[in-house]
Amino acid sequence: MHRRVIRPTTVLLTTVLWSAAGCSGDDAPEQAASPPPGVFTVAAGPDNCRINADAAQATTGELTFTVRNDGRESTDFTVTGPDGTPVGEVTGIDPERSRKLIVVAAVPGDYVLDCAPDSGSRATSTTITVTGDALPQEDTDPVAAESVARYRDYVAGQLDRSAEAADELREAIRDRDLERARGRFLAARAPYMRVAPAMSATAERLGISVDARRTDLEPGDPWGGMHELEEDLWRPGAGLSDGVSATAAGFRDDIAALAEAIRADSRMTTVDIADHAQDLIDRLSDAGLHGEMDVHSHTELADFQASLDGSQAAIETLVPLIEPESPALLDQLDASYSALQEQLDLFRDGDGFIPFDRVGVRQRRDLSDGLDELTARIGSVQEVVAR
Repeated sequence: MHRRVIRPTTVLLTTVLWSAAGCSGDDAPEQAASPPPGVFTVAAGPDNCRINADAAQATTGELTFTVRNDGRESTDFTVTGPDGTPVGEVTGIDPERSRKLIVVAAVPGDYVLDCAPDSGSRATSTTITVTGDALPQEDTDPVAAESVARYRDYVAGQLDRSAEAADELREAIRDRDLERARGRFLAARAPYMRVAPAMSATAERLGISVDARRTDLEPGDPWGGMHELEEDLWRPGAGLSDGVSATAAGFRDDIAALAEAIRADSRMTTVDIADHAQDLIDRLSDAGLHGEMDVHSHTELADFQASLDGSQAAIETLVPLIEPESPALLDQLDASYSALQEQLDLFRDGDGFIPFDRVGVRQRRDLSDGLDELTARIGSVQEVVAR
């Protein structure tokens, strides 16, 4: 199935965006002695969020941040405007990797840069001062607005499907039917995985943690969500108890709350959509191919399929905005998505996939190469978005 993909001329102010450069090691940008105005390098470490020297000021307009994670755990980077509203963020920057974020500083004032480790340990921040006149407000591009509306509906619809499957999961647990419960768990997980990056900021705002792993927790932290359910359903000697039912109920309620919040959220932009498309692929490169996503069920290939579908669906909503400018890029994206799908189909087993622990090192390397090619293509999309 060939889907057309890609993105828009940006909607007005706040977040112009980033181009996600999945750079590592030698690909990381060097610190320039005299960076161009509005261009910053950020070193995100366990105790710092440090920008390049002599770069604490800028003028209103476009600001570009290349963020390198020098720490030992995944880190989020957020830029917050003078009114306390985030104007852009990049989530899940893995150690020794870099990502680029482009935002628009529409008004003068102090902008706070936050580097927050995923573990929840203390975030660090720094401030840049923006001077100059406030930028004029542009009329919203109706084509871009339609793209955002389509993607928001897609996200909410996927969450609705996840909640419905979670209800069926609770019924299977009530009936003490382990195999059916496992099937319903996977049916609930796939729609969520297609849109997981779109949930990040909303889930944090609501205090919801749907996809936390045991290794993400600090001592004494409560657990819950999909990975507690995964452990309950696949651990040796797994059984279906009232406790498992309660976890499933909490998961279902969290998903429903996220769907309601997304429908009411007017802050999503076309650049957010492009970010989500990239983030879904980055997650596969960083954790999926190492078998770190589903350590009990070994169902990473199902997550792989869901993430690939979600990335492609996100880009599809942006086609009306990109096609007039770069039809060749659309053809390249179609080819990259199709090639990666063909690779994934090699591991099908009936309606699902073989366990990921049966995928060999060479086969994982082939998948990684396909992901790298697709990442580069989507990075080009993001460059178009930021124009």
